[in-house]
Amino acid sequence: MKKIGVICLAALMAACTTVNVTLIEQQTGLVGKGTADAGANSGTMKIALADKTFEGPWTVMRTTGGETYYHSEQGHVGGTAFGSSGRLTSDSASGTGVANLSAGDGATMRCEFKYSMVGLRISGLGVCRDREDKLYDLQISN
Repeated sequence: MKKIGVICLAALMAACTTVNVTLIEQQTGLVGKGTADAGANSGTMKIALADKTFEGPWTVMRTTGGETYYHSEQGHVGGTAFGSSGRLTSDSASGTGVANLSAGDGATMRCEFKYSMVGLRISGLGVCRDREDKLYDLQISN
């Protein structure tokens, strides 16, 4: 039973390591897709848009507290474990973030976004601007 719980927790944590990112150019509707690794408060974002791939660091600042914890309990009698249980507890969190992305040809893009996390669900909205002053809507979800 304990082994199954550990496997389930590992699978759950692995599923939350990346979030999907969609970029939509506001005037033409050109769509780019990518991912951002869901680290604690920073990581790497990567977006393929037309013939370029933008990649770079992102970071966020939480404006309200929120954490996810795994609580494990086990009883012992005479040094022998006789039962265990576990539960996942989550709080909500939200905040603002910035991503500074660049492509291999020197093109750059700066994104500002807000995000919300409820339990293990992450969503966010923002705006990106490239070096040519084109604006893009940014959507983040898992």
